[in-house]
Amino acid sequence: MEKYVKWLFFFFVILLCHITKSNNLFLLTISFSLLMIFYNLFSCNNFKNILSNYHDKKYYHSRDKLFKYFVSFVFVIMLFLGLFSYLLGNIMGIYKLGVVNITSIIFLFFLIVTRITGEYLEVIGHKKIGSNLFSVFLFVTIIVDLVGAILTFNIFKLDDYFGVMSLYLGSVLTFILLFTILYFKIFRKMKRNTYRDNRELKINYFKEIKNIFIKDTTIVVFNIIKPFYIYFSIVILYYLLINKYGYNYDEVGQIITDTYFFGIIVFYFIYLVMRSFYINNIEDLINEIKNKNKKINVMFNNLINKVVDLSLMICIVLSVISGPINLLLFDNNYNVVLILVPFLLFYILYDVVVRINLVCNKSKTVLIIILLGACVKMIFEVGFIATVYRMGYSLIFGSIISSVLGFTISIIIGLFFIQRRLKISYLENFTNILNIIYDNLLFCAILVLFTLVVKVNTDTILSSILVILFYLMVSTLLIFIKKRLKKK
Repeated sequence: MEKYVKWLFFFFVILLCHITKSNNLFLLTISFSLLMIFYNLFSCNNFKNILSNYHDKKYYHSRDKLFKYFVSFVFVIMLFLGLFSYLLGNIMGIYKLGVVNITSIIFLFFLIVTRITGEYLEVIGHKKIGSNLFSVFLFVTIIVDLVGAILTFNIFKLDDYFGVMSLYLGSVLTFILLFTILYFKIFRKMKRNTYRDNRELKINYFKEIKNIFIKDTTIVVFNIIKPFYIYFSIVILYYLLINKYGYNYDEVGQIITDTYFFGIIVFYFIYLVMRSFYINNIEDLINEIKNKNKKINVMFNNLINKVVDLSLMICIVLSVISGPINLLLFDNNYNVVLILVPFLLFYILYDVVVRINLVCNKSKTVLIIILLGACVKMIFEVGFIATVYRMGYSLIFGSIISSVLGFTISIIIGLFFIQRRLKISYLENFTNILNIIYDNLLFCAILVLFTLVVKVNTDTILSSILVILFYLMVSTLLIFIKKRLKKK
């Protein structure tokens, strides 16, 4: 069901983009990016494993008690996050941002509690309900939010901040509905368990919660840094565009929202599709690294070759048909797709390199790789935006370039540490990388030549769909020919 939820969310985002075309969703953009940072605090917890350990020992009382304590702990954490985000919104001086941030924390609390409850239900024997609870919660919330968006933005035409708050508070209705059903179906029928022996009395729940909260600090930092790139860009762009370059609030809201909310979400789904082609290669390489197999050198170079080749091909196709895609999905004045293509290309390489480092290098090394890239991003953000402004390009592009530079620094340092640890020979693979670049330059040239025959400048949805389908067919044919030639 998880796949269906992801695609439902994708279509929801596209519909929301068109439903709210006359509205300013900047509050949603900035609060959602902060929400993703907070959500990743809980991205690597050990709750299910520790709970299963108690269940296997038949410490049912301690198991249930730990579940209640952890939910209470999450509630306390959310109180602090809610206060922090409210004060942050007020300090930034953006109208109603503090209130919107609080509603996003309410949504986050229900999200985390639902996920924890699902894991608890799996442990106590309700595996089917538990494994699907989180997906069902998201599915119903998306439906409720879609109805709420139509009502608040299109029918009642409420203020934009009311509409944004309704998107977060739709989770309240879903949570009440699902947990009412769970209460009558499961929780009300559960018997109260007692201590099994004296060892249960000696359990330190505070220590257990500490072990649950963060299983691996390095992975949590990595997961937090990824949305931090987005959040930092949004904040800096907002203040520069308003205070230095003379944009008004509505212009800033539309530009940033189209790029760093709708655009980033669409590209995230493109990334997920692309990752499905090489994720098995990563997993096989990780297993080989753990087993210290001699094939690591060949497997790593093959993985890099596959990722580079796939990334270049997809990014070239997206660049060529960026106009029709932009018109079809976003229907705005500037090309969001073309601007985000470099971000996608370097993010994929960044993600692969860091994930390999997580397996083969120490935590301190990985933190250096991640944090140095983020620091470079922060240092050069303002300078690149100013440079792009003087060159006459969109200021968003300066922000994207700073992210690309941050990713590049992390990639270079990460490759250095991988080579140092795994003794990878990059020189042996250098010719292959050059051939991949050459092949994709040829691929790009052929597609560009086709644009002389079939124009990529479209002004209607139907023509955009037809152009996209045509170039996808041409690209598929060229890739097929390329593979056949390589086999021969």
